[in-house]
This record gives sequence, C-alpha cells and structure tokens, in this order.
Amino acid sequence: MGRPLSVAEVSVPCPEGGAEMNSCLSACRVMPLLLLLLVPGCSGRRWGGGGDAGPADGGGEGEPCARGELCDGETGLCEGAPLCSADDPCEDALVGLERRTLAEPLTLPTCRTTREGRPLFDDGPPRTWVTDGVTRAACVYVPATATAATPRPLVVYLHGAGGSASAVYDTTSLRAKAPGFDLSGDGVGGFVLAAHQGRNQRNENGNPPASRHDLYHRAFEGEVDNADARSLDTLVDDLVATGMVDPARIYLAGWSNGAFFAQAYALFRRRTPTPGGNRVAAVVAFDGADPFQAPTAELSGCALASPPVAPLPVMLIHRACSVVGCDAAQAQALDLPPGFDVTAWAARLRGELGGTVVDRVVERDGTVGACDRFCIKAGAMLQHVQWPDGVADRSGVDHEPDMLGFLRGHPLP
Repeated sequence: MGRPLSVAEVSVPCPEGGAEMNSCLSACRVMPLLLLLLVPGCSGRRWGGGGDAGPADGGGEGEPCARGELCDGETGLCEGAPLCSADDPCEDALVGLERRTLAEPLTLPTCRTTREGRPLFDDGPPRTWVTDGVTRAACVYVPATATAATPRPLVVYLHGAGGSASAVYDTTSLRAKAPGFDLSGDGVGGFVLAAHQGRNQRNENGNPPASRHDLYHRAFEGEVDNADARSLDTLVDDLVATGMVDPARIYLAGWSNGAFFAQAYALFRRRTPTPGGNRVAAVVAFDGADPFQAPTAELSGCALASPPVAPLPVMLIHRACSVVGCDAAQAQALDLPPGFDVTAWAARLRGELGGTVVDRVVERDGTVGACDRFCIKAGAMLQHVQWPDGVADRSGVDHEPDMLGFLRGHPLP
C-alpha cells in the first residue's frame, strides 16, 4: 500500500496511483463518514419484487405492487427498504469509515462530542420513541431561552448514509451555535436542535447497507407508509407540543442522504401538515439534489410521477467537486445516479415545484465559486465529507451563519 488519502480527518491507505478508483472501489477502499453515493451498482443487493421493475406496462393484471413489481410507477418503491436485523444481518455495511455487519434495525446515537478538536458537549441519552415496532431516537438540545413565553425555532438535522445523529456534534458547528444564535430575529438567542437517527437498512440504488433515511418509498401523504417520515412527524409534533418550539419556524438541515430526504419530507410537509398540524418552513441541504428520481437509470418506474408543488424556500449549498454532482457535466463524468445534479435540481425547484432557491457552490478552500471542471472521484469523495463550517476543510470559512440566516429569513407566512 502507498500514500494515505485524508478523508474527514481520518487517513486510510490508498494504493500508489489510486486516485482513479474502479467501479467497486477495490483499487482504493475509501469509505467516507457521510457518503451517500459510493459507485452505482456496487456493494448493494437488489431486493423486492424484481430488479428492473418499471411502470404498469404489462406483466399481469392489477396494480404493479400487487403483481410483485418493485415499484408502482407513480410514487416509487412499493415498500420500505428491508431493515438489518439479527435474523437478516446486513453484511459489508457502511458504518462511518468502516465496513462491518449490522445486525440491528437502529443503532442508538451518542449525544455528545467524541471527535478531538470539536467543542465538548454532552446532551445526555437520546430521546426515544417507537415507530412500527422499531425504537427511534434523536439527540435533542433545548436552550435555556426556550420557554412558553419565548418559544424558539426548531432545526432538525438529518445525517448522511453510514453516519449518525451524533455527527451534529462531531462534524458540524450547529450545536455550538444553538445556545445563542438568533434564529428568530427577535433579539432572543437560541434554537432547539434535534438530530434524527436513521435506520440501518438496505439500499436499492446499489450502495451498501447503512444507517440512512428511506428515500425511495415515498408514501409521505395520506396513509403515511414511510417509517422515517412518520418518525420525523412524531419528533416534530412532540417537540412543538412542549410549547417551547415556534411552529412558524420549523426548519430542516440535511447532509447527503439527509439532504435528499430533508427536501422530500419538507416539500410534502409544506403541502400536507404532520398529524399535529405542523408544516416545514424552510430547508438547508448540503450536497443533496433531486429526491424524486429513480434509484438507478434501469428502474425508471421508481421515479415520483407527480412531485409536490409547494412554496418551499431551499438553500442548496454544495461542493464544487462532489459525489453529488455540481452540474450535469460533473454528474456525467462521475457516472452518478439519476437526480445527482444540483444545478438541474435547483432549476426544477424554482420552476416546476414553485420553490425559492439559493444555490451556493463552495470551493475546496471554503470560498464561494463555481463547479469544478476537473473533478475526479477521489477528490469528489473527499470534499463531500467536509461540512462547510470551515473546520473539516481547514479553511476557516464558516458558511453556517449564512445557512442559519437563510432559515431565519423564511418563517411560515
């Protein structure tokens, strides 16, 4: 083995000349902490009622799902992704920077700082509840300024695939800002911060099993059948019910898989409220793009036929070179799955879906720039795991104040 490649402040061995990785990362086993995309078609296994399911265009009578198809041709996957369990463990799963077996549906997060160089916080054990027989969890911080008289905004953070709710302490600076940042514009500092833990589940887009939020089973309205959406509904409604959260300022912030899911959930929950009557005001998405496309080009029937049209404000902040493509040229060059094109997604949000969009490209040195025309897979992976607070990329350029400022400027009308 040759030189080390630094990924999210952790060095992993890489062969000489290994900057160019092959389709299954066998030439360079780099597994970043919050990587949604490794390479299409590698390490995952297809599940459900068939690999190339499309819309209802033959193959028997009745609805596609009733015929055993993988997707229904309208909303996406017919059912949620299978969970890891003791009876059906997920082999070679992505867990942080490692590959190991996951034999439980959810791993409880550690709600404290564990990474050297980050401010030390300890918010005690996670808040837990049960959805569909699975214990769900979130790390929750409530500032002293949050009272019934002065309810504070809520920011729900969603981690990337293979990550954890504890990433909000170890890889962002949001927890450090939560006690005093004025997210309401009323002169009273502080906001409630809740980091939601994803389940350990398989993935139809070919990526390995990992802790993540289910993106492709899009039953978010009516009889909500997406367990992650129902879990978020519970978390939001319970926090608002305390009287310490301003229901006009419920915000989401997501990274990678969490950014994709946050946008999908927020668009649906801007149009249709939670069971408690709450709606999402705005979203910040770091390295996330179109959540309504099919998992792979072959599974065309798994795209969402009619995405929700809603006046949702979204700040798209993304790296100039990333495994969530900056634009179509980069997505094509890196052979990314459908929807992994932030520029195209921004245009769709502004146009077809009626959103308000700010699109910010962040260079390797933390400055605002443009899409990298010389982006390669190794560099894309490295930049993808660097949250834009100026710490991971060592630039000292913190974009979080602008991200939070965007949310502050977009409460519910």
